[in-house]
Amino acid sequence: MRRIADLYFMMKLWKPAYNYYYIAKKDFLSDEAWPYYASAVECAALAMFMLSSTEPGEEVKTLLLRCHSCVLFKR
Repeated sequence: MRRIADLYFMMKLWKPAYNYYYIAKKDFLSDEAWPYYASAVECAALAMFMLSSTEPGEEVKTLLLRCHSCVLFKR
């Protein structure tokens, strides 16, 4: 599930990416795989953030403005 979500995310298909990250998150929670759960939650939140933007490229500008450590964000 996680790999499918990553592929959707790379293709900028935010809604299916969020759905698959959400499914993966529930699987990792039930398996108590905490590092995988944390990364799935983070990616799901990022997909939801990208989904809420109105213009292409706007989400990156907004994220850079809100980010406290832009050096770590750009990695």
